[in-house]
Amino acid sequence: MRLYVHIQPDMDGGYIATVPGLPGCITKGNSKQEAIALAQRAIEGYIDLLRRNGEPIPFGLGESHVEEVDVRIPHMPA
Repeated sequence: MRLYVHIQPDMDGGYIATVPGLPGCITKGNSKQEAIALAQRAIEGYIDLLRRNGEPIPFGLGESHVEEVDVRIPHMPA
């Protein structure tokens, strides 16, 4: 199974990893590599919990992707 993991810097340091295809599957690491490794473990635990609860495992989530959009921010007074 292949899933997308979104990695972004955390304002407090380190990196946050979220799995868009698995709601609530979020983790944080001190480095990108640690965040990815922790995300893999979180995904495994998430899927295991679904199985133990008899819930369906979401397949085909690797089809999602990220789009970049332009946003105009109004001038803010100083």
